[in-house]
Amino acid sequence: MEVYYYASFLRQVKKLPKSIRAVAIERTKLFIKNPHDPSLKLHKLHGQLKGHFAFWVDFRIRIILEIKSERAYFHAIGDHGVYNT
Repeated sequence: MEVYYYASFLRQVKKLPKSIRAVAIERTKLFIKNPHDPSLKLHKLHGQLKGHFAFWVDFRIRIILEIKSERAYFHAIGDHGVYNT
């Protein structure tokens, strides 16, 4: 799967602590290799984010993305507050 990153996503990644950033990179690599890996807990979002998906980086950090064909567009990363962006 091809992954594209919005500029806002990249800015949010830079603000993460180094330890969380490293985990996010590993989880992104896993997503690219197998988007349906159960450990990612990939799920559809509802409401204002209908049509988007999210997966877990750790117990509190999520990545919000869109999937179109074989491309994933990463929009945001953060705690549950990221759902309100």
